[in-house]
Amino acid sequence: MKYKFVDIGTSHFSTSIDIYGTEIDGVLVEPIKKYLDVIPASEKIIKANYAISNFDGEGFINADVPNEEIYYASESKMKELKNTNPNEHSKIGGHGWGSLTNPANLQKNHLLCKLITFYTLCKLYDIQEVEFIKIDTEGHDHIILEQIYNMIKQKKLIVTDKIKFEYNYLSNKEKLNDLVNKFESELGFIKEFVEVDGQPDIILHRME
Repeated sequence: MKYKFVDIGTSHFSTSIDIYGTEIDGVLVEPIKKYLDVIPASEKIIKANYAISNFDGEGFINADVPNEEIYYASESKMKELKNTNPNEHSKIGGHGWGSLTNPANLQKNHLLCKLITFYTLCKLYDIQEVEFIKIDTEGHDHIILEQIYNMIKQKKLIVTDKIKFEYNYLSNKEKLNDLVNKFESELGFIKEFVEVDGQPDIILHRME
């Protein structure tokens, strides 16, 4: 099946629905159900309550989940808050992260969650072709990117436009650099560095 996007690690703000809307086929992946529940969607959007890792099972995610009621903040809402209410902007962003790795860099709030591989995600939802993949998993990105590389290499997945992932202080840059080189030299992608809230991301663009 063809999907417009697969968004891994959505949190509760600035997701791919802000780009593509909800009346298309897309997959939102988020281990914290409280975040997933507030994201607006339609029957065409799949909400997958998992963390993507290197095995199927259960594991603990390090996350800062607020006790108070939360809401979905679109990309435009986050920009508005950044300009008019920096404290609220910071509060939402601070509640947005969660990681299976680098626990020393994160608050000690361990939540049990369901883990699946990217391979399993594709099997569950018949993901064969996707335009845009976004990965935001606070240091776990290289594990997911490697699985995506393997699937494309084995012709089990087609990515028609781009893959975006974090490249910051939590990232395993050695492994990411190696994977980026493989995407460029073997799979016909080209990298672009972009800055998001002062932190670097990489976009791999599919070349025709």
